Amino acid sequence: MMRRIAIANQKGGVAKTVTSFNLAAGLAQNGLSVCVVDMDPQSNITVYAGIELSEIKKNIFDLFIAGPLLLDSKYVSSAILEAHGFSIVPGSIKLAKVEKDIQYNKERKLEKILDLLPSFDVIVIDCPPSLGFHFVNALTAATDLIIPIEPEPFAFEGIGQLQETVQEVREELNPELHVLGVLPTRVDLRTALHDQLIKQIYEIFGKDTFESYIRLNTDIAGSTAAHLPVFQYAPRSNGAADYGNFVKEVIRRMDLGKKIV
Repeated sequence: MMRRIAIANQKGGVAKTVTSFNLAAGLAQNGLSVCVVDMDPQSNITVYAGIELSEIKKNIFDLFIAGPLLLDSKYVSSAILEAHGFSIVPGSIKLAKVEKDIQYNKERKLEKILDLLPSFDVIVIDCPPSLGFHFVNALTAATDLIIPIEPEPFAFEGIGQLQETVQEVREELNPELHVLGVLPTRVDLRTALHDQLIKQIYEIFGKDTFESYIRLNTDIAGSTAAHLPVFQYAPRSNGAADYGNFVKEVIRRMDLGKKIV
């Protein structure tokens, strides 16, 4: 079964897109076929991949508004681009107002689109920083959810609402949705505050927290500016080591090792 991982947190600035990008690149480096779907109207992961928005002929917005007679596997596949060893369905700012253009099965539109994609081992869905229409679409289509969280005093605000939304989606739309893990990001253990908050994250989420965490690292920011995975930009950096450990843990938690040649 193709695994579909939604990377989501309604709070911005938690390295959600950076995590989506480096997870996709890391899984691809481990021999898995990967497709990223950019569900954020800001299209950050598309830009991060070095794709010029003005040169895109078809994006996720086009797939969302396509009628049933047009939306087939050939049409969906024609939107796929390639970057850094993985595939990507690019985003669009028009996605912000697409909901009003969908007549039926609004919450399952993304699920329908993903069903028409070619066969991949993993699809990574980069979600917008909100709990609205696109977030619900992503959770309805996903098999797994990863929640990046930054160890800051306001980091836990809204987590209860996020958990409620996840539970509602499970009850109403996708009972198989599984929380793969909570990932601490932008961690600076040199500060007593971060050390305290990291412990609090592990206490709150328990086994749902990844053993891996992503340290605050300037090479991660540099890789974003360079439109490269951190593994390529600075392969000996703490950022590359941390995301490498995270990717290995995702492979282990999802039991994907048997697919790696």
